[in-house]
Amino acid sequence: MQKEIITFQKSVQFNSDWHDETTKKFKVLFELTKRTDNLNSEINNLKLQNQQLNRQMNINEQRDRMLNFEIVGIPESINEDLNNTILRICKHVGVKIDTNDILQVNRVSPKVKLPGLSRVIITKMKSRLLKDNLISLSHKNRLITKDIGLAGESRPFFINEHLTSHNKQLLKKCKDFATSSQYQFVWTKNGRIFVRRNDTSPGLQIFDEGDLKKIITKQ
Repeated sequence: MQKEIITFQKSVQFNSDWHDETTKKFKVLFELTKRTDNLNSEINNLKLQNQQLNRQMNINEQRDRMLNFEIVGIPESINEDLNNTILRICKHVGVKIDTNDILQVNRVSPKVKLPGLSRVIITKMKSRLLKDNLISLSHKNRLITKDIGLAGESRPFFINEHLTSHNKQLLKKCKDFATSSQYQFVWTKNGRIFVRRNDTSPGLQIFDEGDLKKIITKQ
């Protein structure tokens, strides 16, 4: 009987110790979970701040290019006069300018040089109105090098807004999205990117890839 009582007491003590140890572990686990939740919350806040910062930096960089446009597809030549090339393009599409309206023009090498492709021409105009008119009128015409008196085989060239690297990549993603999601329109205006499903739907400005994901979620 005494042995049974001693055995029972040991069992009770063991269970009590086990309960205390388990309680301690649960408390530790609870604290770790709480700390993890706090860390996740801080990480999410940092991600949001970083996203907002990157968005603002891109907006500022694009704003610095507000007077710029780029020309893609014009062959390079030795001793080429790019100012004269811009004047001839403007004359062909019907934009009245003089040399003083061209603040800067030069070719820019891409990060990755592709064989056979000419460097892009970046031009900065005196006013945004001139730049916008030139881009708008050029899109209404299928421009070819013969139009501006360039020798050699005639080939098409294109005039676009001078987008930041982020916006160029985003524009491509928007075009891919439009193809897969049956959106009819993708366009840029003053460095901003828009998509629209059809003629009667509103235009949606796209700041980053997250905006495209929100559209897909709502579909």
